[in-house]
Amino acid sequence: MFHWNFETVDIAASLVAGRNTIAAVVWNEGPVRPEAQVSLMTAFILQGNTDTEGVVNTDKTWRVIRDEGYQSLRPRTMGYYVAGQGEFITMSKTVKGFEAAGYDDSSWSQPRAMHQGIPKGVFTFAPVTWMLVPSPLPQMELTVQRMGSVRKSEGVKPPVGFPKTKTAFTIPAKTSATLLIDNETLTNAYATMVFSDGKDAGISIAYAEALYIRNNNEDLNRYTIQHMPKGNRNEVDGKVFVGRRDSIISDGSKSQQFTSLWYRTYRYVLLKIKTADQPLVIDDIYGVFTGYPFQPAASMTSANQSLQKISR
Repeated sequence: MFHWNFETVDIAASLVAGRNTIAAVVWNEGPVRPEAQVSLMTAFILQGNTDTEGVVNTDKTWRVIRDEGYQSLRPRTMGYYVAGQGEFITMSKTVKGFEAAGYDDSSWSQPRAMHQGIPKGVFTFAPVTWMLVPSPLPQMELTVQRMGSVRKSEGVKPPVGFPKTKTAFTIPAKTSATLLIDNETLTNAYATMVFSDGKDAGISIAYAEALYIRNNNEDLNRYTIQHMPKGNRNEVDGKVFVGRRDSIISDGSKSQQFTSLWYRTYRYVLLKIKTADQPLVIDDIYGVFTGYPFQPAASMTSANQSLQKISR
């Protein structure tokens, strides 16, 4: 309870003249959360830096709603696994458009005030659940990262250049399609997919560092997967894809968007789609790379060829 980090964000560049909306997605996967996420309970606090910015402070002027479209999805993994669950999203139940300035939130509920935010070291007789300290780390980078190439496809032929180049294409009705996408480098990124139409179509997006070599014809289970090698990470033929996945049910509307709540680690993405009575349009798929900013702060040269290799 003594070290809960908060970040300071300058939103001036995002504001426009007139009405602005500040919205937040607050989520907590509870007992199935990733090991890297330490949590006490679900809560959110926002405070302006001065009285002028205090209009944004989290109080009873804020409104809240529970998004019923999200469920957790147990991953199929092997060995020691602590990266958290996948997401199962029913788009017809999700809350959409709340980021827009004209959104009507009159049907939303009033939030429940829990405790005042207390900086660490400040004495108070009030109940204290979190003691707040400034984050010692810079904010993580967020950079759009195009995926590389389609290594394999079944049931549909993707357009040339997809997905490295944004190119929409259609999965016909009553079709099962599979695309194995190679990002061409291992990454940490928020997976994002934009799609249209395709009411009741099922979309599965799975992630893996590499594919596995299957040594026998046994049914895949936890034991057999745990003893399968990966071999050359560049090779995909004859291999088995095992990894965390997210699943989405389309509601048939235009420009639906899925972005994972937390980043995924992957080189390969397995995209599986099964359409119902309506074609599904894949408008785009890409990642938003995240990581702490890393800038080389020193360099080295040496006449010793063995030591020179260190500088490369």
